[in-house]
Formats: sequence, structure tokens, C-alpha cells
Amino acid sequence: MNIQEMATAVQYRIPVKVVILNNGALGLVRVAGALFPGEVLPDVPAQIPDFVRLAEAYGAKGFRATRHAEVPDVLRKGFAAEGPVLIDVVVDPGEMSTRWSPRGLR
Repeated sequence: MNIQEMATAVQYRIPVKVVILNNGALGLVRVAGALFPGEVLPDVPAQIPDFVRLAEAYGAKGFRATRHAEVPDVLRKGFAAEGPVLIDVVVDPGEMSTRWSPRGLR
């Protein structure tokens, strides 16, 4: 939810590797809805950008896997690349982004 850190990584040549599990939604809002089923959550339309192009716009490298079979190769290339890298792994839209319990994220 905060892509601006990519600019800092590029500016200071920090070789951070960011992996996004992209379900095309605001995952934490969906998880909160599942955790608190009686609560009324806003209907947050997800206007998800092209993360690879966004990384490249900041001067970082971007990679994407759209099929399960591509994931190992894309991860290998992304982690081998120099400098800041963003890896966009497209997952099923129904996939939950994280497990969340009353004790916190897991």
C-alpha cells in the first residue's frame, strides 16, 4: 500500500527485493471483513496498478509471474537482479492475502 519506498531504494541503491502476492484486491480489507463478519466495511474498489511498470517508473527492475509454473523462474531472476526489484506474483482473486487472528497477523 506504500510504493513510495521504492523511490528511496532506487535513490540509495538499496538492493531490496519486494514480492507482491497480487490478488487484484485490497487484501487486508478483505481479511478484516472475514475476521469481523458483523462489521460494515466500505466497498473499496481496487484499482490495482501495473506494478512492474510502476517499479520501472521509479528506476527499479520489475518481474511478473501470471502462472504457477512461472513462479520459480521469475523469483530466481528477480532475486539475482542487482538493485531494487519488485516481483508481482498474480494469484487467484479469491486468495486471502494473509491469515489474521485476534492475536494478530500470521
